[in-house]
Amino acid sequence: MKSIKTPFSVEDGSTSTTRTFDTIIKQKITDVLITSSNERPTKPGYGGNLWANLFDNFGELEQTDYKVDLISSISRNVSSVTVRDVLFAKPEPGVVSITVLYSTPLSAVVRLTLDLPTPFNEESALIDGI
Repeated sequence: MKSIKTPFSVEDGSTSTTRTFDTIIKQKITDVLITSSNERPTKPGYGGNLWANLFDNFGELEQTDYKVDLISSISRNVSSVTVRDVLFAKPEPGVVSITVLYSTPLSAVVRLTLDLPTPFNEESALIDGI
């Protein structure tokens, strides 16, 4: 298996690629998370719609609903992956962390964390409880 390496770069006049299975899986999961629903016209069900959900009222019920949606989206779009859990945290002001715990047939549980800047201030933050 071969995939374009992210972040995108050029080495020796060619697009950088990777053949490392773990790297490819992490890149695919990240791609699902940051792709908005209907962003890809030929794959309308592709994407975790992460950005849209961060701006809604993001209380405990919304986190649970979104967790179910994310697990379903990753499972549908990334083969050989079993999602174990999705965790939300707020490690510092202005940042939201999304952690995906997953496994593959070739690995134990792997942790992938995305730290995302939130474009709103603390007084207007809609992410409750984290």
